[in-house]
Amino acid sequence: MAAAPEEPDRFALTPAGLAALAVERRYRVLFVTLLAVLVVQASSVYHGAGLFISDTVITIGMIAVFLVVFARERVQRIFTLVAGLATLAAQWGHHVLGPSLHRELTLAYHALIIVFLSTAVWVILRDLFVRRGSGYSHIFGAMSGYMIVAGAFANAHILAYMLAPASMSVAPELEKHLADRHSMAATFLYYSFTQLLTIGYSDITALAAPATTLSLLEALFGVFYLAVIVSQLMEKR
Repeated sequence: MAAAPEEPDRFALTPAGLAALAVERRYRVLFVTLLAVLVVQASSVYHGAGLFISDTVITIGMIAVFLVVFARERVQRIFTLVAGLATLAAQWGHHVLGPSLHRELTLAYHALIIVFLSTAVWVILRDLFVRRGSGYSHIFGAMSGYMIVAGAFANAHILAYMLAPASMSVAPELEKHLADRHSMAATFLYYSFTQLLTIGYSDITALAAPATTLSLLEALFGVFYLAVIVSQLMEKR
């Protein structure tokens, strides 16, 4: 009876092994970068991080997502490059243009970054399901995708609140954090993770559409994301 063929070493000095190692390292760098962005954004509410520092860190995070996630296909690179540059233009426009345009720039920024981040999540999920890779690259890719999902929904919640503030109830102690766009981003990033993890607290509550719709979709997505990703990773062991 013939012996089963050995699986190739993912760190072997072969084109396939080197490619797997490169993917793993890219996603590891992306995960660390996104974690740094998360820490900076979350701390800005309580420690008043400077506007320039916060915007710079977010820009670095977007560049990391672009270089790691959209490294393979030309069409994706072109589309996300246009979306990413438009997002950064709206973001940094706050530092150049007058206050009279800040609301319009904020709305444009959140709408554009939702497109950018949602596309990144789609590519990461597609790679996890379709393309073969090392176990560690899939783990770091899945964790990076989870944080990007939280970021995309956080921006969607901000849009919902800005366009329909009556659709959400915010506790008085948190209302002061909604005065500027950076504190608002940090507050809704926190809310997004509570919804994604389905641990929701009562300090921010969805009362009506579109907030209730977004909260429901995020909770469902979070549950299915973890269940499906864990099953996929187990199959690739």
